[in-house]
Parts: sequence; structure tokens; C-alpha cells
Amino acid sequence: MKRNLNNIIVDKGSIINKDTGEILGVTSPKFSNWDYVKYLEEFNKTKEVRFLEPMTAQELDEDKLQKHLAENRVVGEQKFDGHRGLVFITSKGNRIFSRRVSKQTGWYAENTDCMPHIRDIVVPEDLYGTVIDGEILLPIENCSCRQVQSVTGALPETAIKYQLENGFAYLCAFDILYYKGINIQKMPLWKRKVYLWEVLLKIKSDFISMCTLYCNQETMDYLKFKWKEYGADQELIDSLVLVHDFEQQFREFLKEGKEGLIIKDIEGIYEQKRSKAFVKMKAHKTYDVVIMGYEEPTREYTGKELDTWEYFDYDGTPVTKYYYNNWIGAVIFGVWKDGKLIEVGRTSGMDEETRRLLSENREEYLGQVIEVEAQGIINKDTGSLQHPRFICMRPDKSSEMCTFEAHIREEDK
Repeated sequence: MKRNLNNIIVDKGSIINKDTGEILGVTSPKFSNWDYVKYLEEFNKTKEVRFLEPMTAQELDEDKLQKHLAENRVVGEQKFDGHRGLVFITSKGNRIFSRRVSKQTGWYAENTDCMPHIRDIVVPEDLYGTVIDGEILLPIENCSCRQVQSVTGALPETAIKYQLENGFAYLCAFDILYYKGINIQKMPLWKRKVYLWEVLLKIKSDFISMCTLYCNQETMDYLKFKWKEYGADQELIDSLVLVHDFEQQFREFLKEGKEGLIIKDIEGIYEQKRSKAFVKMKAHKTYDVVIMGYEEPTREYTGKELDTWEYFDYDGTPVTKYYYNNWIGAVIFGVWKDGKLIEVGRTSGMDEETRRLLSENREEYLGQVIEVEAQGIINKDTGSLQHPRFICMRPDKSSEMCTFEAHIREEDK
């Protein structure tokens, strides 16, 4: 239903599926005049509306990301470019709140009346008090947050008109905070997914669907075992999508014009803050920069493989492989500005062959061009890159090409 732009009409204040005749909702607002006092009264009375901050993801540099992937059982979900939404299932309707606190009300901004087809979904009474987390999207290929803003940031009448022309918004659900009024945020993610699936089966709406889960074989086997043991629906178990490499899946998403990938620890709890249990893999840009120096490696090894570690200093201290081999720890790079090189970042993420080559020929490679990828420029006054990662040497390019002006232009592309 949500992907068919032609089967929904508005007639005499009702939103109607013209193929089935089903009334999906009414256009008249129900919650547009609420203020902080009213929200608080509703919370004290029913506990169906709560002041909840959505959990957000961290961004890690390449080394920490690889460490995170190696040390945790994780699943991947597509990172959407929509608007975050918490859906509160209440006796008055399904209420949708953003992650932004409204200056007007002092409560999280409510978008409910902009999506009456979700607000008015008839839900079993035993689900009242349930809170679902997800992303609000439009049925447009590679939907952007700007397009969703035309719904969530508009007056209800304008939002409905926009959806009649572009398709009606839907929620891609990926988590659940409360189940029938019970706080389940301390449950591990794999268990919360079972409750989320159960809720969506009971709701039976094309406007609220479950986000696809991607995982490697080991995690898939583990999830199937845990879910079967917990009595999960077989359709949920069968919905898992096998991937062999998250980096490869991430790049496939980028080729398809998608935003990126979110990596989630299946044992992680729900925290109302930015959490390391959720990690972003976002689209990166590439930059040509000049090697201007090197950072020495960390000396002491403090990892988990101490019993089998083979690199020790003369005094018996366990040391890192890079320190033991006299390799560099990171490359310091920059661009030309006013006749001198200014630092715009450092990167340690390179393969061992490249690290050895640079380490054995440090002076020779000073002034050489390398290509790095990053999530963008943090500060256009300094040109500093966010989470840069080494891609390759660029002997085909000259240092003089790497100017500050060209660096900033790359960001603006």
C-alpha cells in the first residue's frame, strides 16, 4: 500500500484507500494544540505518553570500527536519510514524536497530525503503552530528509497535501522501548526484536514495517538459536539476510545511492543517549592530501592476547607490533595554504605492507600525495577532516595540486 502513490485519496475529510474502500484516517487535527502541561497530565494519568530521548549511534574511526566488529556479535541495518520517530501506541491514537525538543511546548516535537493514516491505525487495546522507535520515510527511491521534512515540518493540511502528491509516509521500525507499558530497554537487542515483531504482527499495517537485518553466518546461527529458544515467529527468523562482509554491504548501499549502514550489538541495551551499541557507517568523500610527517606508534601492548603475544621489549614489557618493528603509528597529512603545509588530519588505517613501506622510507615519502576518505570537513577554517582513513598512494598526482582551496571545493561537491 505505502508504495502505491495512486490508491489513496482524501474525500470529505477522510483518507481512503480507493482500491479497498478502507478509511485510513481523518484529516482533522487531534493533538496540534497540546502543551507541556497537557503532556505531563497525560503522563501522570495514563503513562501512555512519556518524555523519551531516542538512542543515537556513535561514529568510530576505522581501527575502532574493525575492533568493534571483531569483538561483538552485531547486525547491520540500512541507515536511512529520513526523520527519526518514536511512535507511542495510546488509547487516543498512535502518537509520533521527533527527537527534537520543541521550544514551544518544552516536550519532544509532535508530528502526529501530519500523518493521520498512522495516527488512526486501529490497534488492539492490549498494546496501549507500547513505544516503537524507527525512521519516518516516504515511498520515494532514496528518500531524503529534506523530502520527509515537507511532511514532519509542515502544518497538517500542507503535510497531507504533499503526501497526496508524493506518497504517504511510513515508519521503518527498528526498536521497541516499552511493550504494553512495560519498560524493556534493559533487554538485549535480539530479545527486543522479538517483541517488536510481535507488535507489528498485531498492528497489521503497511505504514509500519520492520527494518531488514543483515548479519554474518555466525551471528545468523546464534540469532536463529536464541529466537527459536525464545519462541519467536518463524517469519522473523527467516527474515535475516546473510552478508559476508559489512564493508562490502556498506559499499553496495552507497552504489545504490543509500545513506549507509548502522551496526548494532545484538546484546546491547537501549540507552537514551549516544551509545556505542549503535555505530554508524556513513558515506565518505575522498581527498588528495600531502604526507607531512609521522606519528610514532603506541609502545605498550594491553590487548586480550597477552598469553600468546610474541612482541616484547628488552625489559620484558609486551609492546605493540608496530613499535616492535619500528613502524610508524600514523601518517600526518596536510594541504598547501599561503606557501606552507597545514595539517588537516592523521590516519593510521592502512595495510601492513603500506605501513612497512612508509616506515622504511620515511624521508622519501615526505611530500608525496595520498588519497584518504573521510566523513567530511569538520571546520572549513582549518580544513580538518572527520575520521579520515588511508585509501592509497597517489604517485600520479603532484603535491602542488593539494591546495587548501581545492580541499574545500572537494567538500562542497
